[in-house]
Amino acid sequence: MKVLWDGAVCLEKGPERLYLDPKRRRPQAIVTHAHLDHMVEGAVMTPQTRDIMVARSGREDFPARVVPLDGRSAVGGFEVELSEAGHVLGSAMVKADDTLYTGDFNTFTGITCGAAAPRKCDTLVIEATYGSPRFVLPDQEGVVSDLLSWMESGLEEGSVILGSYEFGKAQDLVALANSIRAPVVVPDRIGAICDVYRRHGVTQDCTPLSRAGDVLLGSPHVLVTSRRELKHPVPEHIGRYRRKGAAAAFVSGWTAFMNYGNSHDIDVQFPFSNHCDFNRIMDFVERCSPRKVYTVHGSCEALAAEIRSRLGIDAEPLE
Repeated sequence: MKVLWDGAVCLEKGPERLYLDPKRRRPQAIVTHAHLDHMVEGAVMTPQTRDIMVARSGREDFPARVVPLDGRSAVGGFEVELSEAGHVLGSAMVKADDTLYTGDFNTFTGITCGAAAPRKCDTLVIEATYGSPRFVLPDQEGVVSDLLSWMESGLEEGSVILGSYEFGKAQDLVALANSIRAPVVVPDRIGAICDVYRRHGVTQDCTPLSRAGDVLLGSPHVLVTSRRELKHPVPEHIGRYRRKGAAAAFVSGWTAFMNYGNSHDIDVQFPFSNHCDFNRIMDFVERCSPRKVYTVHGSCEALAAEIRSRLGIDAEPLE
C-alpha cells in the first residue's frame, strides 16, 4: 500500500484510493471527527461524529456512512477499523491493513471521551500539531486541578467565564464545572453539541442562554463560551459579565507557548489540550513500533527529524 498526499492523506492500493480527512467530497473517504475543517459529506464516520455534523450543520439529512468505534468495515478495496482517538467525542484513528492514521489524537483524556492507545503497525501516519520539541505541555492533571481550584475561588465572588473551542474543549469544561456542582450556562450553538454528548451517555448539565432565566443569570455560575467572544472588543453581553466582576479565562494548549492577555479580555489562561504534546507523540510512535512514519498537520519536518534521530525510525513529512 502507498501513502500519498493528494490534498489529504491518501492510501493507494492498486486502482483503489482511500482519502482520510479530505477537505472536499471524495468517492471513498473517512472523516475522523467533526471539527469544522472536516465537514465532508458522504464519508465514513462514527455515529457520534455524524450526530455532531448534524448539530453543527443544521442538516438532519447530513449524508454519511456510519461505522462504530472498534468497528470494522470494507471501504472500497480497503478493510478498515476505527478506534478511539481521544481528541473529542466520536474521534477515531483509522487502521487500514497495516497502516495506522491517527487523525487528531490524545493519549491523555477521559473527561468526555476515551484515550488513544498505541497500536502495532508497519506504517504510521501521525498528526504533528505539537510536533516540535518546544511543544511540551505542563502536567495535564495538574492543569485540570488548577483550573477547578480557580473556578471554585471565582464562584465565591461571582460568575466565571471560560473561553475555549466550541466543540470538544467546551464540553470538557462543562463536565469539569459539573464535577464541582457549579451551574453552567452556554451559548445555544454549544448547547446543541452538548445535547449530542448527552444522547451518547456523557453528562452535560448546562442551560442554553436562550433558556437561562434571571434567577440563574443573576447568581454565580460558569459561562462556557467560544474563544472569539473573549477577543477584544468583546460583545456587549460579555462586557456586562465583566463589569459585574466576572473572572475570565482562556483554555487552550497553545497558552503554554503564547500569551493571549493582550488580545483577549481574560484574567488567566490554562494550557489544557485535546492534542498530544511532543513527549506523548514520541512515546506513542515508539510504542506503535512502525517501520515507516509520515507526519502531517503541524510541525511535520521537526517531528520527522526527531523520530529519525531519537527513535531511529524512518520518518518524513507527507505534506
